Amino acid sequence: MTIEFKDFPMSYRFSQGGIALALVLLTFSRAAFSQNSPPIVKIVAGSILGLIVLVSLAVSYYVIIRYPYLSLVQTSDKDYFAKHFSMSGTWLFKLIKALAVAVTAIMIVSIITGGVDEMRKVLVLIYMLIMFAFLIFLTFIYDPDSHPTIATFIRATLGIGVLLFPLFLPAVLIGSLRCRWLLDDFGDVTSVSE
Repeated sequence: MTIEFKDFPMSYRFSQGGIALALVLLTFSRAAFSQNSPPIVKIVAGSILGLIVLVSLAVSYYVIIRYPYLSLVQTSDKDYFAKHFSMSGTWLFKLIKALAVAVTAIMIVSIITGGVDEMRKVLVLIYMLIMFAFLIFLTFIYDPDSHPTIATFIRATLGIGVLLFPLFLPAVLIGSLRCRWLLDDFGDVTSVSE
């Protein structure tokens, strides 16, 4: 049986499409957020954009838990978004990952040297430490075939989810456990129906 991208669960396609739509709207809605725009335009544009992003990320959360193995499923017509966002092996992507690790390390050092005397700073430090650990993992250990749940997470969020990884950590952990259980029990993923 040949699986086409349109056969993937609607939630997965919606997650990718919603995030892509939010990125396009953000790119073309700069005029709505300019200083000359009336406050009502900023509120409406911000609300619409925020709603699209929140719903897309919530659906992504669901997809990671429900379909953690989707990155292992190959399609006959290729995942449209994977074709355009899968540059993991390129030197540019490796450079971006290395820069992200360095920037995160610098931010952690600046938070610690500035003093962690407020709960907000403690939470930011915890967030940044989780991000640092994840970026180290992505840079030096990650392999899409060996870590299908992480690959599904990255594909479902078009890579934008990486910036929010600490928030997605519970979904990735649950998804990883489910993926291991499913692959151990069934050995092969043959159905991706909703």
